[in-house]
Amino acid sequence: MIILTEKPSVAKDFASALGCSYSAKDKCYKSSDGKTTIANCVGHLFNLAEPAAYNPSFKSWKNLPIIPENFIYQPSENLKDVAKNVVSLLKHHKTDEILIATDADREGEIIARECLNAAGITDSDNIRRFWVSQALTKDVILDGIKNARPISDYDFLAKQGFARQKADWLIGMNATRYVSNRVNGGGVLAVGRVQTAILSEIARRCEEISSFKREKYYEAEEPCLRQMTHHA
Repeated sequence: MIILTEKPSVAKDFASALGCSYSAKDKCYKSSDGKTTIANCVGHLFNLAEPAAYNPSFKSWKNLPIIPENFIYQPSENLKDVAKNVVSLLKHHKTDEILIATDADREGEIIARECLNAAGITDSDNIRRFWVSQALTKDVILDGIKNARPISDYDFLAKQGFARQKADWLIGMNATRYVSNRVNGGGVLAVGRVQTAILSEIARRCEEISSFKREKYYEAEEPCLRQMTHHA
């Protein structure tokens, strides 16, 4: 069995619970009988490629819109060695039982799926999902492994995550370039699906505060409140 975690610290927790030791040669944790391997990501090991990866003409910010027919994933520049190792381990163990133990949320789901896709693993019959949000004590880990469900149960969550990821890319790449092109004097104005909406609300609230005008108001005193209650 190979276990894939999202963080090195989680891999260490699993190793402690399962009696595995670190192999500097293989850059992962292994059991003494060789039946269990524990690998870890460091967050996202893969990112959506820059526009020029689809077409060199997209190096120019004036060529819009950019709507790839199929999205390309590339290893994160500073995590290439980690990505290479994780993919190699997954390929080596692709016919063994695979336990996905990345964080129990949408982002953790796509972090794992990116690695599985990069390793060319499409058959999910031997893949289970460890889904635990508790502190990773030995008992919690062993119980979570025992109750792990087929990864196919989480396919919809993965689709949500990839849709969010691609929407961010499409809006960010296209809107940022379009708005920046329209600005007199040049410069980059970053536009994001979430970022821009939040910044707009912050700016709106700051404007409300700066333009606030005092108005006369009245407060009801206790005798008045008692009188109102009596009449009611």
